[in-house]
Amino acid sequence: MANLGLWEPFRELDALRREFDRVLDGAKTGFPPTAYSRVSFLPGRSARTYPLFNMSEDKDTLTVEALAPGINPATLNVTMHRDTLTISGEKALLNGGVAPDAFHRSERSAGRFNRTIKLHVDVEAEGIKADYKNGLLTISIPKAEQAKPKSIQVQST
Repeated sequence: MANLGLWEPFRELDALRREFDRVLDGAKTGFPPTAYSRVSFLPGRSARTYPLFNMSEDKDTLTVEALAPGINPATLNVTMHRDTLTISGEKALLNGGVAPDAFHRSERSAGRFNRTIKLHVDVEAEGIKADYKNGLLTISIPKAEQAKPKSIQVQST
């Protein structure tokens, strides 16, 4: 049966959003998107990049707080290459020995994840510190001296 010309704007907007996500994911990493770059660990949501993070800064430091509950800290890997911070690891499947076909509903995903974050300032990679506590990965990144704000004395003549 032919489509009678019914316009479905929400379906078209969703398709457009997915296409934008696919293009932007490839642009962020310089590689085509993969199944590992878009994994959902949030129930009731479409596929999202994991872990979710907040980034803030003060005069001397960038701080990244990544929400990663249920991760074994031994699986976390934080790397810095030029202006790109990468957080990777693995979230274990916790099913208590239940067979996959016995689940009525499963919203807690598991598996490997990889998140890259492009930083907007020059940093000192040697001074980066990472701490994982209560499901929150906190990464402190010292700014490079040339990236810190400078106070300029105004002279009056």
